[in-house]
Amino acid sequence: MNKLKFRLQSNLTYEAMPFAPDEQSFAKWLDLLSSENGYEICRQLASVFHAMNSMDISPRFRFTCLLKAIPLVNEVAERLESLYLDSGFPLSGEESSNVEILVWVYTQLTMSFSDLSHQLESIDTNWSKQEQAQILFSAMYSASQVLLHISQVYASVQKGFWLNCYRNYIRAQTLELLNIPVNMSHVKHKTIASVFKQMLIFSCCDTDCFRVREMNTLFNLLAECVDTISLTSEVAPEAIQGTFQLNLDIDEAPSKNLPPLTEPQNNTRYIATLPIVNFLITAAQTRKDKKTDFRFIDKDLLFRVAEVLTKKRTRKYTRIVSTENARGYIGFKSIVSVLAKIQGVDNETIKVRSAHDPRIAGSWQVPDLDLVPEGDEIAYNLNQKKTGLSAIDPKAAKIHKLSALASGTKKIWSQPEPLELLNEIPFGDFLILNSSIKGYALVWSSEEQRIKVGELFAVQQPGFKELEIGQIRRISRLEDEGLILGIELMGMRSELVWIILLGINKQEGQLAIYVPADSILHQPESIVLGAHYLKPGQTIEVHRGNQRMLYRIGKLLHVTAALQHIELVAINEGSS
Repeated sequence: MNKLKFRLQSNLTYEAMPFAPDEQSFAKWLDLLSSENGYEICRQLASVFHAMNSMDISPRFRFTCLLKAIPLVNEVAERLESLYLDSGFPLSGEESSNVEILVWVYTQLTMSFSDLSHQLESIDTNWSKQEQAQILFSAMYSASQVLLHISQVYASVQKGFWLNCYRNYIRAQTLELLNIPVNMSHVKHKTIASVFKQMLIFSCCDTDCFRVREMNTLFNLLAECVDTISLTSEVAPEAIQGTFQLNLDIDEAPSKNLPPLTEPQNNTRYIATLPIVNFLITAAQTRKDKKTDFRFIDKDLLFRVAEVLTKKRTRKYTRIVSTENARGYIGFKSIVSVLAKIQGVDNETIKVRSAHDPRIAGSWQVPDLDLVPEGDEIAYNLNQKKTGLSAIDPKAAKIHKLSALASGTKKIWSQPEPLELLNEIPFGDFLILNSSIKGYALVWSSEEQRIKVGELFAVQQPGFKELEIGQIRRISRLEDEGLILGIELMGMRSELVWIILLGINKQEGQLAIYVPADSILHQPESIVLGAHYLKPGQTIEVHRGNQRMLYRIGKLLHVTAALQHIELVAINEGSS
């Protein structure tokens, strides 16, 4: 199965040049154009760039026009991109048009600068070294933006893309331009070598397992480590596992785990990934620093990228080819609503009452506690006893003791808003391509349901009420199959429960999805939440039907922008 190659639609048209071939006319036209909407700016610029390629005009005038247009293109790209960075997939028609027009205008910039660069090897060239570097850098930078925007729609670049990049790199190397800094205010690193290596590394990072915004952040993040990376013409056999290989004569992205060549070839290059991995690990460890961009990427994803770059990817579990159909639900609220329907729970049952009006919600009772800072629960309870407002029993004392131990600072828990169950629950039917005990690859055909990497996903097999719970690990678009989702299972069974975080303010509680321990999946007892509410070491009470169990929050098993999957460690009430 081949990944879908990005295609430009046939409705993108080219027009005649709307200004006289002189710099003053172009500057006036560009100023007028800047007042148009973003799509129209890109459309007209791309049309002009294309027209210039076939016109007999001065190369230096063409160079000036292209260079002056780049800041406007970048400004518009930031605007248009912001409209779909957080969108689900498939994109709407307008969002798809925005992606397409950005790819089109950057492609035209790439082709135009590449065409200009052909003159640089001429013996009688009148371009200065700085101008030569500027031309090839601009071609490479524009190509990097093409790669980024196409990756953000889970497609692969057009035919000829990589070969054109490689030829520009070889030309820059031949002319000794790779490390000449250029004057461009819109990019961090300003050499041909740095932007080329940034593209190569990004293409190695298995971007199908990222959200659109995460791809954008990762791309910019990788610019920070390019200076530590070298492209070499040979590699030791024992180091091949952590190395990517590319051939500058072949129209292909870098590949991993290819056998080392017995004899070095001039146009074969190797990328050692250890410096990148060290950088990513550091980034993951400094995510709490609010001054860095690292905080916008999930730590789990950074470690996944590090693993992709260093290890040979092999499946732990056998995949079984399938042609079965099933039903899927996406998102915490939808899945909770399905489980509530299965378990006979309605909105009235789960409605959280005020602290001074405790109600029995089915078998779930909401305690009547005032706002209490973490760590002060025992003193508060003793005061309640003194004033005759409550009594303290051994079980409550134990709970408060455990809570106090788990709470090191005087914080107030941010209570989530009560969740309103859906009456009409959206779903999508899909075809299972293959499966293992750990997950599914499936063809998703629902256009009403928009999806994102990291979303909670439930599978309901035909004839069964139970929901298998997992998350969307990757999105791919294939030529023959369409939209393919990779689902990693968290549990074969799931149940709606009520949880209360102990040792905090109003203990109103919230809904969660309980996932029983599963020895086949090597999965401990756990819960799934729709947001990041809990931390390791905290104590919660879980209400399952008529049962109440005390648990300590263990490891964070999975954390994405859409969910928190947490290990539960049972607390033996007989222990001290």
